[in-house]
Amino acid sequence: MPVTVQPTFSSPSFILAASFSLFFAPDGDVLVWGRSGLPPNARDVLGKWAREYGELFRLRIGWYDWVVVNSPEAFKEIFDKQSISTSSKIPAPIGHDVVTGGLRMFTMSYGPHWRAHRTVMHRLLAPKPTLQFVPSQEFEVKQFLYQLAFDNEDQGAFFGHVRRMSFSIVTTSTYGRRIESNDHPDLSNAGEASALLGRITRPGVFIEDDIPLLAMLPKFLQPSRRQAKKYADIILRGKMRSWNQLKTEIDAGIAAPSFGRDLAESDYKSQGLTDEDAAWITGGLVEAGAEITAVVIQNLILYLAATPDAQKKAHAELDRVVGKSRAPNFADLQSLPYVRACVKEILRLCPVPTWAVKHFSDAEVTYKHHRIPKGTVLLANTTAMHWDPERYPEPHVFRPERYLGHTKYSAEYATMSDPLKRDHFTFGGGRRLCPASTLAENTLDITVANMLWAFELLPPTTRDADGKEVEGSIDTSDNAFQASAFRGPKPFRTRFVLRSQEQGEIVRTQWETARATGYKLRGQTVNAQGVEKHFRCNWRKSLEGYRDRCPLRICTTPEPTWNHLSRHAFKTTTQSRSSHPPSPKAPLSRTHSRLTSSGATNEETLHTPLQALAARITTHADALAAAAAELSHPPRLLSPSPANPSRLLPANAPASARAEQVALRDALAEASILAMDATEFVPDLAVRNNQFASVRWLCHFDIPKFLPLEAEDKNGARDGAANGSSAFPALPYSVVAEAAGVPEHQLRSIARMAMLVGFLSEPAADRLAHSPLSAAMVKQPGLLEWARFVTSTSAKMVPAMVEATERWGGDRSISKTAYAVAWQTDLPLFEHVAADPDLQARYAAYMRVMTQSEGMALGHLLEGWKAGWAALERRGAVLVDVGGSAGHASVTLARAYPGIKAVVQDRPEVVERAQNESASRLKNHGIKLAFQAHDFFKPQPARPRGFEDEGRGDVYLLRQILHDWGDEQSITILRHMAAALEGAGRDARLVVMDTVLPSPGEGSRTEEAMLRVRDLTMQQAHNAHERSEVEWKELLRRASPALKIKRVVQPFKSVMAVIEIAFE
Repeated sequence: MPVTVQPTFSSPSFILAASFSLFFAPDGDVLVWGRSGLPPNARDVLGKWAREYGELFRLRIGWYDWVVVNSPEAFKEIFDKQSISTSSKIPAPIGHDVVTGGLRMFTMSYGPHWRAHRTVMHRLLAPKPTLQFVPSQEFEVKQFLYQLAFDNEDQGAFFGHVRRMSFSIVTTSTYGRRIESNDHPDLSNAGEASALLGRITRPGVFIEDDIPLLAMLPKFLQPSRRQAKKYADIILRGKMRSWNQLKTEIDAGIAAPSFGRDLAESDYKSQGLTDEDAAWITGGLVEAGAEITAVVIQNLILYLAATPDAQKKAHAELDRVVGKSRAPNFADLQSLPYVRACVKEILRLCPVPTWAVKHFSDAEVTYKHHRIPKGTVLLANTTAMHWDPERYPEPHVFRPERYLGHTKYSAEYATMSDPLKRDHFTFGGGRRLCPASTLAENTLDITVANMLWAFELLPPTTRDADGKEVEGSIDTSDNAFQASAFRGPKPFRTRFVLRSQEQGEIVRTQWETARATGYKLRGQTVNAQGVEKHFRCNWRKSLEGYRDRCPLRICTTPEPTWNHLSRHAFKTTTQSRSSHPPSPKAPLSRTHSRLTSSGATNEETLHTPLQALAARITTHADALAAAAAELSHPPRLLSPSPANPSRLLPANAPASARAEQVALRDALAEASILAMDATEFVPDLAVRNNQFASVRWLCHFDIPKFLPLEAEDKNGARDGAANGSSAFPALPYSVVAEAAGVPEHQLRSIARMAMLVGFLSEPAADRLAHSPLSAAMVKQPGLLEWARFVTSTSAKMVPAMVEATERWGGDRSISKTAYAVAWQTDLPLFEHVAADPDLQARYAAYMRVMTQSEGMALGHLLEGWKAGWAALERRGAVLVDVGGSAGHASVTLARAYPGIKAVVQDRPEVVERAQNESASRLKNHGIKLAFQAHDFFKPQPARPRGFEDEGRGDVYLLRQILHDWGDEQSITILRHMAAALEGAGRDARLVVMDTVLPSPGEGSRTEEAMLRVRDLTMQQAHNAHERSEVEWKELLRRASPALKIKRVVQPFKSVMAVIEIAFE
């Protein structure tokens, strides 16, 4: 018998508002649950009561009466037909009014303000405007498939890939900004913000929300208000930062099409909305949509891997409709009813969130013989309706066949008069029906269609008692799910096995295509090749102070028809090296089949890899030309004119444009390999060797210094470049040879070989002149010193590697090196250099240039761990810069994040010198920096000097420390770091900044070559070596199994990576 809800209410005998709720069950029993409101396991209890008491029953929880709605018919009547009275939310004077400023639509009461928000949402998220973002959804899915296929060594790594894709789809649609990597700062920030908001707005956090009478007290007597205001400021700042960034981009003419741009360009203020409202509307889309979509996909992966029969039926449908020669697109979805049924079935089986429909009555509501008073909490028992065995036989079984007749969007079924025709109730109902349901369904449908087209999902592998690898199992019981309102799975492992080699190749090439060519959105070309945007823009708009925070890609060329995954990408992942999926490792001889770019109107057949590279080169060259033009930078020419710049792009060019330059060099290098026959390889080596030797000879004898940069008139005044001369002044070879004291015939032959790499020029017969490259050597003396050291001092070690191996084999002694062979010494490098004043001077000059070079810039330390530094600043954390010398790294961090407290540790003599030199400089900049004498081969002090009240450090930095030490010494250092982390708490981190060698073929060919040089140089000079990520993990394991790499970030143009390490 149903329990009739009576209009009379009496308060419970007592209330424990913040920790417990006195709970009256329908039969009169009293239960106490651990938080005010519903606990995660309430689903089973309420389901049992739904079967016992029927369509409605009444509960008493805390201050309010609750009515639980258990049938589709009651849902339709109460939430849809009487929605004018049932569309409010439970009053929360602190959790909503203070924390969200009354602006969060999800917790906002029904009224004019809520309707204004809803009107904007409907206009932005109606089916037609939603469909315009289909190209961006397809783009993200292509990267998702690539990550599953080629960046999924850990059978649980797909969790990160799913989350990246879900968030990127939502942020692209909302702000026009992609999440291109699994540990992109925006992804971690959004996750932290959503988690914080979820924690502090749930029932039971603020006592005033559970005992409304307390909210009537004077504000200074309300215990939670002050803390809530702090949370409110943090949350609002985050949302306003995203909104203001979008408005800045719009003002500058560089905003990509998005819902947020549509809102900003509308007359929203005339509707009574403020910028804070707009920030909460757009931020709410990310908050509500991204995490839920990710959880639904994870649920579906779990059940598909456990239900091979469902996969077989989906595979058969996909093979019949789509085939194996291409991947599904949105046009295919209406012909894939079984695939779409899989999505609807998972939304029924695992509604996310479980208690989404929780409203509050503003007036009395009636249903049949029930009367529900004003001020009642109305809860839709979604699980009870979804698991009704009369409607869904064997409701706990994943059976997509139930939905083969449901081909419409959920929003269409929600408006039907017959409630039994609704597919599910996950998206809510009435006036609070989820406005983004169409966007969510589009994302789910296209993702699942592509995932099932490409992969077979299998249980993980495990090892039996004999150590043999066997197939494990997938658990779909309640134990497999997290105890939270979001019914998402606990971390689990699944194998994604490509269904065929052909499909694997398509997954690879379609992402290469998408990555290189982007997609069309409202007539604009949008691309995210390692940066946030790629579209037509005007750089002359006001972007001062913003450019460095939001790097942009410039493109004014027609959309290309060839596609390639550039290998210059900024690399960063969680438990993985690549920020973007690692670049493809296909053999160069692979013949490409016909490939068509996404969204291109004209197809082009490219038969060979060389043709493909030619198209890539053209694409990158066009983008670079456009970037240079927008920055008013003259193009480079082959002619040796003083007006010809020595740089392809100006120094202030954005990172995105400079990445194009790296990608162009990569493509040119690959094209050169393809164009060279095997018989030409050895002669080419001879050419390069002689060109290197020629530059060494010219630098050694200072030939560039004997050539004029400008002409002189008869009175000795400078002329030439300043007066627009088209060439550098030239001198006869004889004159230059005499001035330099070298044989003329040698100079002529050697200079002409160097000219082939752009060093010097011969503008007239037998006359020598500068080229832009050699002129730069004179104008920037550091470059000439660098060239001298590399071509002479350093170069002597290179050919001596053979002799060193022959003489000492694998001996790792620091005195038995190629350097020792080349310089005929028994001393280690540093001791030998210290004993030779001339060599010491050259080495010091080289080190000065190196430390000031772009690859060693301290800005990379900031870039490589943005979210971490920002979090430390918010906590006022302590940074311990181990072996930090004069504290340059700590000063850089303290300037960028003033809330961080830094202590620099080094040897006593270094600390004494640094304190004397840095005191006034640090004081003038208002930087608080402490120095502490410490030997990193000894245990860390319990309390860093200068911050004794803070306890241990929150983060320990090792920048270029382990680089200089062998494994055994490095293990000693790391063991002391592990002990410090263990005593500092679970949030403490070790940040190592050092070279991380890529796997062969991973990332940019140009950048990998530079890192290989560093590795070989360490071997030649010190019998040391740079480490790969695998070697770093092994080194950490040997030091302490509890040291775990959380992420590796390789900032663009940095020769070092940032490694975040936790003690677990």
